Amino acid sequence: PLKYAIHASAIIKYWLIFALISLPLRFGFRTMQKALLRRGIGQRRTLIMGVNQRGIRAEQEILDHDQQGFDVVGFVRSNDDPVFTPPSGLNIIGAENEIRNLILQNQVSDVVLALEKPEHERVMSAINNINGTPVSIRIVPDLYEVISGLARTGQLYGLPLLDINLNITTFYNRIFKRLLDLVIATAGFIVTSPVWLLVAAAIKIDTRGPILYSQMRVGLNNREFKIFKFRSMIDNAEAMTGPVWAREADQRITSVGRLLRRFRLDEIPQLLNIMKGDMSLVGPRPERPYFVDQLINEYPFYHRRHRVRPGLSGWAQIKRPYDSDLEDVRQKLKYDFFYIESLSFSLDLTIILNTIWVVLSGKGR
Repeated sequence: PLKYAIHASAIIKYWLIFALISLPLRFGFRTMQKALLRRGIGQRRTLIMGVNQRGIRAEQEILDHDQQGFDVVGFVRSNDDPVFTPPSGLNIIGAENEIRNLILQNQVSDVVLALEKPEHERVMSAINNINGTPVSIRIVPDLYEVISGLARTGQLYGLPLLDINLNITTFYNRIFKRLLDLVIATAGFIVTSPVWLLVAAAIKIDTRGPILYSQMRVGLNNREFKIFKFRSMIDNAEAMTGPVWAREADQRITSVGRLLRRFRLDEIPQLLNIMKGDMSLVGPRPERPYFVDQLINEYPFYHRRHRVRPGLSGWAQIKRPYDSDLEDVRQKLKYDFFYIESLSFSLDLTIILNTIWVVLSGKGR
């Protein structure tokens, strides 16, 4: 028998006390928040792109629910707005080709895209005009698949919106994540130092050539850096072919290299890249400049991956195998965009734990 028993009356008593304390505090907080918003403190200055019925409806929803903190600065005409006579008093402050300057001049924090036909290419074109400015984008959608894998869904009191957060310079991403990288990478370097010796000896015994392999990659803000790996292929593997992706049954991979790749041990030297600040523990994998040039032409939003530090592991890496062609990259982009949009400590921790499982289980390729 339990020494101490909790009676139902005690549970009800503590629940009532908690409710009596928390409800007035919540009411007081919301009242203070509304009062500050009415004075213009804490409001999110918002532009609506689209002088059409969808844009007007979006403005009306915002005005009807001002407690959400959105302050409509004005409307921007989109390139494909229909012939439309706007109601009197509609504040049209410019056109789509001016939107970057309008965002900066009006200190805008949010842009609502209310396009007449939000099809794939049209949405991407509009976002591309805005990309690089410190705003969040909210799309009034027709189809969710317009940006499937790229955005979060939300709503403003019944008005469905797709959210794209282009401003990812959060405290966690700028400072705390970097501190975690330094601490964990330094500790990892010390702990794995015996593995370095064993792997180095195995590579030397197996084939002729250097122990470490270096290669130029594209990182944060499109800056190129030299990535380090344990060599898992024959020396000068691309001397005859030029830059190509490795395949699962690639004849260039050595016997020791195949083992290193299976347990992801070839990636251990990238702890040096993390300590230098070229990489992070978690993020989109860095790609070679040769392939980046091709991929940006194929996928105009590819450069968005370069707004965060590339990672030793990432959401795409624990979900899919190594890249072997452009189709693999296309599939991984969905995961990379999801990671960038949802970047947080909890997501990074999930990826790290899953990566440890991949390494221990030998599920790498």
